[in-house]
Amino acid sequence: MKQHLIIGFGTGRSGTTSLSAFLNAQERILVLHEGRLESHGRANPFAWDGAEEDLLAWIDQLLANTPDDEWIRDIGMYYINYVDAILGKYPETRFICMQRPEEEMVQSYLKWTPKKNHWIVHDGTTWQHDSRWDKAYPKFETTDKKDALHQYWTFYTQMTRELEDRLPGIVKVINLAEFNDQLCRESILDFIRYTGVRNSDSRVLENSYKHKKYAVGRKKIHNLFWSMKRKLVGSPGHRWFMKKRPV
Repeated sequence: MKQHLIIGFGTGRSGTTSLSAFLNAQERILVLHEGRLESHGRANPFAWDGAEEDLLAWIDQLLANTPDDEWIRDIGMYYINYVDAILGKYPETRFICMQRPEEEMVQSYLKWTPKKNHWIVHDGTTWQHDSRWDKAYPKFETTDKKDALHQYWTFYTQMTRELEDRLPGIVKVINLAEFNDQLCRESILDFIRYTGVRNSDSRVLENSYKHKKYAVGRKKIHNLFWSMKRKLVGSPGHRWFMKKRPV
């Protein structure tokens, strides 16, 4: 049985988890996310550069240990730097990049990494060192984390455009806003040459910053409801129907 290798990448906080869930819902597809061998396991990211040998050895092992799956996929932001190395050994590989609007990605990372900064070189005084993830991102010449994230998005997006232009039919970019459209999901399955039974009509919820706005909206409605109730019936212990009537 011929195995098809699929590699996913994106800035992170860009919908790659949702893409993994969607592809894993198809028959005969095995999708890992950042080297996790189990859905809730520990991620095993590669370094942003200089890890060609280890990364190709990992792919060899992944394919050898999953003979019953026809489509094998792993996802990680660092894979964008190894496209040519992977194609050199596996020329039929297909690459999918998840792309998210700049400000949404920046805000999501700021919330996701409040004590860490993977995008600058630092001494651990202001930011915590992270031995697993610091190596997985490029570094930028700035002391401001938000500025580094904006530079990261711009840098990554430019790399993606260059790959898409240079490797048409091999690299496909998916905008997160379009991901829940069925036609978009069908195009992904067409792109990876999937021939199994398709499960593309179920909506996949992405990790989106806008969803957190909805949560804030629900909280406001909840607070408004209880505020109105207190005005109408009084707060606990001070309700009008519990007060003593005058004699």
